[in-house]
This record gives sequence, structure tokens and C-alpha cells, in this order.
Amino acid sequence: EQAKGHAKALVTVMKQTESRLDELADKRDKQVEDRLHGLATKQDLDTKIKELEYRMTIRLGLMLVAVAGMLFTALRHFPPTQPIVISNHQMPTLEQKVGKTQVAPQPAP
Repeated sequence: EQAKGHAKALVTVMKQTESRLDELADKRDKQVEDRLHGLATKQDLDTKIKELEYRMTIRLGLMLVAVAGMLFTALRHFPPTQPIVISNHQMPTLEQKVGKTQVAPQPAP
């Protein structure tokens, strides 16, 4: 009779302990889930980075179009008063080019 009583008590304690361990595990899982809820995943970060790249590309394109438009407008309203010199080298005129290609007259013998 005593052995049966001890066995029943032991089974009861073991069931209570198992139940308590399950409760603690559930509580721990909920705490972990709550902590991880606010964190971003790698996929979230990849999506955000691609979105930012797209927006930056659009902004850069718009800025380039705006600068080109301002440049063309400025050149149209304020044309240069003197020719723009790229280098100090002077380009030969058409007459100079033609003159160099003609054969010089031969002196008479």
C-alpha cells in the first residue's frame, strides 16, 4: 500500500513538474517572440535597400535633367560673346587647307 501511495505521489509530482516546465517554455517562447517582433529580417533589409536604390536612381536622373535644362536655358538667354576656345591651337581655315594641297608652280627652265 505504501509503495502504491509513493508511486501515485511521484506520478502526480512528475505531471505537475512537466506541466510547469511546459508553462515556462511557453512563457519563454512568447518573450523571445516579443523581442524578435520589432527586429527586421534580412529579407526586410534587402527590400528596403532595393527601394532606396530605385528612389536614388530616379532622383539622380531628375537632377541631371534639371541641370541640363538650366544649362541649355542659360546658353540660350546668355549666349557667349566670344568664341569658346578649347585650346591655343588655331584651326586652319578652308583657304589655308586648299592652298597647301595645291601644287606649287614649277620655275621655268
